[in-house]
Amino acid sequence: MAVTREGLPKLVLAGAAAAPALLLLRAVLLGRDLWRHHAPAGAFVPVVAYAALCALAVSFLLFALRLRAGRRAELALAVASAAAVDYAAELAVGGRPEVVGERLGDRLRAADAIGRQGAPAYPTMEPVRLIWARSPDAPSSLTVDGVPTLPLAGRARSRLVACQDEVTGGWRAYDTDEPGFLNPPGLWPRAPVALAAVGDSFTAGSCVPAESSMVADLRGLYPDAVNLGVAGSGPLVMLAVVREYVPALRPREVLWCHFAGNDFLDLRREEGHALLRRYLEDGFRQGLLDRQDAIDRALDEYLDRYLRPDLMRRPVGRRRVADVVALRGLRSRLGLVFGDPYALRPTDEDYALFGAVLGRARKTVGTWGGTLRFVYLPAGTPRWQVARAAEAAVTAEVRARALSLVRTLGIPTIDVQAAFEAQPDAAALFACPECHYNVAGYRVAADAILAGLPGTPRP
Repeated sequence: MAVTREGLPKLVLAGAAAAPALLLLRAVLLGRDLWRHHAPAGAFVPVVAYAALCALAVSFLLFALRLRAGRRAELALAVASAAAVDYAAELAVGGRPEVVGERLGDRLRAADAIGRQGAPAYPTMEPVRLIWARSPDAPSSLTVDGVPTLPLAGRARSRLVACQDEVTGGWRAYDTDEPGFLNPPGLWPRAPVALAAVGDSFTAGSCVPAESSMVADLRGLYPDAVNLGVAGSGPLVMLAVVREYVPALRPREVLWCHFAGNDFLDLRREEGHALLRRYLEDGFRQGLLDRQDAIDRALDEYLDRYLRPDLMRRPVGRRRVADVVALRGLRSRLGLVFGDPYALRPTDEDYALFGAVLGRARKTVGTWGGTLRFVYLPAGTPRWQVARAAEAAVTAEVRARALSLVRTLGIPTIDVQAAFEAQPDAAALFACPECHYNVAGYRVAADAILAGLPGTPRP
């Protein structure tokens, strides 16, 4: 049945009413979730306010259906024009691909481009590629000398393309040491060293020059400080690094750098990996330090066999049509997302596993008389969203419980978050609201760690 000239404005206005109606439903469901979790009263204010605005928009558009034909047509034209602007903004906003494989594909293309200009370059292939960020047909371990093996570091003595600068967009390449970590050469033969740091990309120093990372700043007073940070790692990978690599260094201080933004989520992801979970067994090791050449060959084979053929076929910057239709990019920028902030709150089982991991790491470090020191690294403040107040309450709860657990275990703590909060503008220490630290941020973190280390030499 054809749509008449009089019926077209009604169709446009009715369709337009569906959008705020769906957002109203999402807000109501979010409010229900907050109520179930006994969220603080302040968390409901933005949710209720947004729901009221959506209800008003729906009521207005439905009321407009009763206007006389001329006014209806004018309003429908205005609504259609606004929709066109919204979709143009959505296409312009775009955004970086959020699919892990697509980001790795971009990194692979960047490595190939950098390699054509000089020495060979390789994309970093973090352990998470074999743990949880893998395609269904990809392996969960590599075969090294006939044995299933989970590598924990990168390709040794190589140039690895690891990070896209979060301000300029340019790709950064880093040189790795003898076992594949981001250190200058020659630190491993200096064992025993004074200090080693384990952690994720914030410890590794992602997205800033190698000489500006947190551990590089520590080398001003601890020249033999070794960076064992591995991008994407959570507590179980960190325990594995402690077991495999730290005993060879026998550091006096081992910094367990806990990133507040995702370490508990990463622990939940890592728990299901059978080989990784074996590090909860006393004494388990893979002997990675003695097999680096074979691991490098296995990494090259994995790249050529599994990653390169698939990733190079994928279109660059692919976006799903459904995401565009739903204006996901624009709504994310405006904070109009409705995820339940309690959905990923750690469970009692998560905390128990976290405590078990820390206990085993401390036991390993204690075998040579070293001290395991817990370093709390803060995450940036996310962009505004409807459930921001509830999210802040969850973050504070998780922080308090994690630090209480660490104190119960008798592990000394360095609280970098307190140092960040003492700065005039803590947000200025991040490259963007949900990005890594910038050069200034890594410097503040390093200064806080130095202040918390007993016997630190003062300039």
